[in-house]
Amino acid sequence: MTITILHLIATSAGSLVVGALAGAFIDHKFSVVRDRRNEFNELADPLRATFQAIIRSHNPIGLGPSDAAIDRISERMGTLACRAFRHAIKKYYQAEAQAPCHEDGHGGIVCDDPTEVQKAAKKVLKYLHRK
Repeated sequence: MTITILHLIATSAGSLVVGALAGAFIDHKFSVVRDRRNEFNELADPLRATFQAIIRSHNPIGLGPSDAAIDRISERMGTLACRAFRHAIKKYYQAEAQAPCHEDGHGGIVCDDPTEVQKAAKKVLKYLHRK
């Protein structure tokens, strides 16, 4: 009788310890995911604002983000998302380079037809939504 009671106490205490460890591990994993999501959102917000300004602008040439900002956000993406994001950025830069532009009288550059640049910016924007 005493052996079964001791056995019951030992197994329930062991179950509590295992349960507490499992709970702590799961809690740690959720907090790591939350922190990574917050880091991504903090990096994506300025880029998203930049590309939204490009989409709204009548002269989007030269408004693009820095390469450092693109590299930082790429590091926070998964492999496939990063590859697709880099491809969309490449297409954006190509559209910006091929956009029909001319010099205005004040030393600036004016884009005659920004639609292709804006379309490419919309494609980049798909990868910068908040998580």
